[in-house]
Amino acid sequence: MSLLRSVAKRTIRCLPESLSRPLLRTGARIFPGAERAFLSAAFHVPYARPIVAKTAAGFAMELHLDDGIDRRIYYTGHYEAPTEELFRRLLPGAKCFVDVGANNGFFAIFAATLMNDRGRVFAFEPFPETFARLSRNVQVAGVKSVTPIRVALSNATENRSMFARSGALGYTTFAGGESIVADDSSGGAAASVRETVACDTFDRVWGEHCGGHVDLLKMDIEGAELLVLDGMTQTLGERLFSHLFVEVHPKQIRTLGGEPRRVAELLAERGYTLLERRDGRLADLDVDAFFASSVGHRFILATQDASLRGMTLPTGF
Repeated sequence: MSLLRSVAKRTIRCLPESLSRPLLRTGARIFPGAERAFLSAAFHVPYARPIVAKTAAGFAMELHLDDGIDRRIYYTGHYEAPTEELFRRLLPGAKCFVDVGANNGFFAIFAATLMNDRGRVFAFEPFPETFARLSRNVQVAGVKSVTPIRVALSNATENRSMFARSGALGYTTFAGGESIVADDSSGGAAASVRETVACDTFDRVWGEHCGGHVDLLKMDIEGAELLVLDGMTQTLGERLFSHLFVEVHPKQIRTLGGEPRRVAELLAERGYTLLERRDGRLADLDVDAFFASSVGHRFILATQDASLRGMTLPTGF
């Protein structure tokens, strides 16, 4: 793999952007398992302007190739292939999807297409520039069922500082600029950007503006998981969610003064079956092993459907 990465980088540096981008995009899509090598080479391709391109799921997005997540989507067609496959299994026939930490809108739009654009999709994204990209992508994709909401979900109604890493707007967090720089896993620039954002609780926002049953809630919020769950006590207690897909970021949770295991405990206390991806399939959450892992972030699926245990998921990143 290192040889492939080296050859790709050397080749790309000798080609104009008009040739290098299509070449890398084709390579990343036709060589399964080699995506990282092609993405590493793609980092060296000069960036000029946003590009409208189709994802592997068939919808279009406006992608900024100086951003690590956008770059991955452009070259591979995917945000996270295993997560996409899981959502394909969970969302057909669904009527409501909630995306907490919607980033550029990929999963909100993906969910809308899986529900044939006839369900309700609420996409929460507080960071100003990221919210603008989310809103733009909803327009580019042409979906009508996605409602972008510019608010940071938390455990209180207040204003807080939020940080992002330049070149990686998907990695926004309350945990501080130092945390972002130290966790630079995207290959982007390390400089952090700070914004003051409005916060509110899920219970209040949902009760006043949305309401009803949620088939699937996705949460990817870089360490604020406990804050958001603390603001969901009423809706969790009412069992409004069929499934909750929660990306857990232990390092950032600790930076904010929390205990990562508490995420699993809060969901289990509400009667959910907790599953994780292990050996290519969904398995019962092994709490000790999960939170002892050195992996930066992994997901917990909290579900009311225990029959999902054993579901196979593809490899990928």
